[in-house]
Amino acid sequence: MTQDQARQAEIQAQAGKLLTQVAGMIGTHTIAMGLQHGLIEAVGRHPEGIAVDELAAETGLDPFYVGVWCRTAYGSEVLELAGDGGYLLAPHLDTLLLDDEFPGWIGGLFGVMSQPELNLHFAERLPSGEQLWWDSVSPQFIQGVAGTSRPFYTRLLGTGLAQVPGLVGRLEGGAPACSTWRAAPARAWCVSRSRTPLRPSSGWTATPTRWSWLRRI
Repeated sequence: MTQDQARQAEIQAQAGKLLTQVAGMIGTHTIAMGLQHGLIEAVGRHPEGIAVDELAAETGLDPFYVGVWCRTAYGSEVLELAGDGGYLLAPHLDTLLLDDEFPGWIGGLFGVMSQPELNLHFAERLPSGEQLWWDSVSPQFIQGVAGTSRPFYTRLLGTGLAQVPGLVGRLEGGAPACSTWRAAPARAWCVSRSRTPLRPSSGWTATPTRWSWLRRI
């Protein structure tokens, strides 16, 4: 292989990586829209498949745009083609996206990733460095963040607590329980009251002052 051929192969490989990023963005927003408007749930009610017009009628959405969504979801491997030309959910997506009691549920991620706080707001604040506070984000963002931690608590409450000798009995007897500062809901609550900036990557920093205050809760 010549130097020019090697360079061309490297460029093609890098282009493939970039196109994968675009496809991932499209897939993320497609799933988020499908969950928000009940499309994925409606398709899941028809394991044999459902036609576009029927899906539009069942969800009360525009047939043309439902067709566009279905084709995009098919391209993102969220939907599969049914034998009669309709669509059905890809295997196990009803569990992964719709069953929030499933320990491996990931349906909550897609709504959060589509929120303005992680897209528009970040870009708007990039030049100025203005901080994003918990009391300025939308209820949808807070609810979405809580949803992303649900699988952890499902596993913790389902099996984790049972591994601590005597803990289940004490909790069933009405003993008070306090989340640690590392737990997502506790961290969000502490941040909202201490006016600590919401930093998507670093989270909440336990300074000595905040730690002493937290110990008094």
